[in-house]
Amino acid sequence: MEVIFEYHNARSSGYLSSMATKKLKRLIKKYPFVVKSYVFFKEELSLKEKGQGYICGIRLSGPGPLLYASSHNSDLLSALNDTIKSLKTQLNKRKALLYNN
Repeated sequence: MEVIFEYHNARSSGYLSSMATKKLKRLIKKYPFVVKSYVFFKEELSLKEKGQGYICGIRLSGPGPLLYASSHNSDLLSALNDTIKSLKTQLNKRKALLYNN
């Protein structure tokens, strides 16, 4: 599976990229129909005062429509974890549709 990273107004981080890749590989073991993933890390200055200045978005390609999830949080790692949880829910639904029909 190919993982593509994009950073908007945020510094690129090897640690963050490796954590995202590690978590996505776990998802791919469970959901092998995913082909490609796009990971977006953003720092939004207007939301920083509210404690939600960091955004993580992940878009997954596979059969059917694209899956997308994003979350706002006080740091990028927490935003990544929340986004992965949201994607797990979507992937469970997609797996049920693909394999039960």
